[in-house]
Amino acid sequence: MKTIKTCVTALISALLVFSPVAYADKWSDQFPHIKATGDIPGDCSYESMSKKNYKGKTLKINTHAVPVMGEPTALHAEQFAKLTGAKVDVTHTPAGDLYAKAMVPFQAGQAPYDIVFGFSNFINDWRRYLEPVPKKYVEMKQMKDVTPSHIGVASWDGVMYQFPVDGDRHYLKYRKDVIDNPEYQKQYKEATGKELRVPQTWKEYGEMAAYFNNWDWDGDGEKEYGSAEVMKKDDLMYAAFYSRSAAYSKNPKTPGGFFFDLETMKPLINNPGFVEALTDWVEATKYVPPGGINFGLGDEIGSFGGGQTLFSFSWDDAFVAAMQPDSPINNKVGAAQLPGAMKVWNRKN
Repeated sequence: MKTIKTCVTALISALLVFSPVAYADKWSDQFPHIKATGDIPGDCSYESMSKKNYKGKTLKINTHAVPVMGEPTALHAEQFAKLTGAKVDVTHTPAGDLYAKAMVPFQAGQAPYDIVFGFSNFINDWRRYLEPVPKKYVEMKQMKDVTPSHIGVASWDGVMYQFPVDGDRHYLKYRKDVIDNPEYQKQYKEATGKELRVPQTWKEYGEMAAYFNNWDWDGDGEKEYGSAEVMKKDDLMYAAFYSRSAAYSKNPKTPGGFFFDLETMKPLINNPGFVEALTDWVEATKYVPPGGINFGLGDEIGSFGGGQTLFSFSWDDAFVAAMQPDSPINNKVGAAQLPGAMKVWNRKN
């Protein structure tokens, strides 16, 4: 069962993270979504998996809710079942419940799942209940494309306990048809005395979002709003706050700790940088859509992807949703790095 566990995880990882040279093969016909890449050679390739016989065995997985990682997990679970004959049971769990969904039975001495999806910050609590990733998979060719930082957060004391399958980042999404619109640029300049541009700081982000909040600026007959953000408690809200607070609190002149001073272990969460970011975020509640303060990741994806807001920031999903052929804002969105700040807290002086 451990072999199954490792290979299905690696299969997902290989398909989502790595990008080798594409080539045609027989598996592209059976699984059309890989036509652009073909099969990826190795221990966890489609070809290799097809030679396994796991009939009569059941693989149990706890993963994210749909869409995000939960959707590709279900897709590849179905494929793994077809290739090997195994039965694969997939449980979808909201992001905020992933930790407890595994940790509670772990602590009770139970193992209801063979694979558990989780975040890298779970590793110290979870590692005592997990098998290390086998050496053959740690050293597989595709792992060379994984950055040292992602290897590091998947490991503890040099031992990899989590197989990296999702190593993306937060970035800014914005409506090009507004930000690049000469008429709106002139209007914004006249009203505020400032340039309408891709926001360089969180203060600019807030000013623009507030200006374009609660009126029909794209002519679709419905009101639009400033920003769609993940604000729901226990639904990746903390990740959204990291994106805002890093700009004010992660000073390159004071390396060695973000949440704690690594020399003294003094918590840093109440320093002026974090407070400034939280102050901005409280203000942001005024320019999100109705109900926006309870938006989870799926809500943020649907809101920006459906054309409801000027801005959004998180992972790729909202941008992907916006670029779908049936999206009302297809080809009207742009991407940029997250805003920064004009001042960053220096805890040393």
